[in-house]
Amino acid sequence: MRCPLAVVSAEFLVQFEEDRWEPGRWQDLSSFPGDLNSVILQLAPYVNYQFRVIAINSVGQSQPSWPSPRYKTSGAPPDAIPKDLRGWGSKKDNMEITWEVRYMLIQFTKC
Repeated sequence: MRCPLAVVSAEFLVQFEEDRWEPGRWQDLSSFPGDLNSVILQLAPYVNYQFRVIAINSVGQSQPSWPSPRYKTSGAPPDAIPKDLRGWGSKKDNMEITWEVRYMLIQFTKC
């Protein structure tokens, strides 16, 4: 008698290693549901990344996948966009301005 097949991956853990601040150290980046096989990662600019994935279920975790090729995030303009600019003057020859900051996403490219 055969047992039915069951999905055993409850989640995937994406890890990264970078060669800028802590080369050689694998760090947890994010966990994702086990029914996904593609995700969008939030990364810092000017970093040379390598990734691996670990499957996790109620029994434990798998060995890590083989590391990906290295990917370097591109340079980017500042990740803050000024908005809501306001200005006023206290004298006829000055002006004080203020603004708030909105953040952007970062993309990466293969090395």
